[in-house]
Amino acid sequence: MRKIFTFTFALLLFAAAAFAAIYPVSDKWMVNHSEVIVAGEVVSITSDYEADGLIWSYATIQVDQVVMGLASDQVTFKYQGGTVGDMTLRVSTSPTFEEGEEVLVFLKSAEDGTLEITNWVLSKRTLVDGRFIEVDKPYHEYIDELTEIANTR
Repeated sequence: MRKIFTFTFALLLFAAAAFAAIYPVSDKWMVNHSEVIVAGEVVSITSDYEADGLIWSYATIQVDQVVMGLASDQVTFKYQGGTVGDMTLRVSTSPTFEEGEEVLVFLKSAEDGTLEITNWVLSKRTLVDGRFIEVDKPYHEYIDELTEIANTR
């Protein structure tokens, strides 16, 4: 019972700290705090336990458009949460991804050298019927806006 309580308490503290770190920011802020911005299709997702004892997921995107930074045809990045066996970790401030989904993501380097999302749930834009739903803008208009911001930083 003590182990379950300790684990639950640790998760609550972690979630509270994570929630406190999220606040609405501008696209300029997102661009300035990212190293890579890409758009494309999520082609795979894997999840595993990391050294911190939490479940992290790794999404791979087949890149259609590099908005900023250096990226190959496929980019893999990590985010907190996922399922390993019968254990699922959901982090309310972390985006979720699905295979086949069209997205644009803002990414930065993680401490372990991999790429990770820049600012939690605010790091994902979902493309539906040619529009990014989070910002309600057509694909090319939004890509052009982000490219202009990136070119002036």
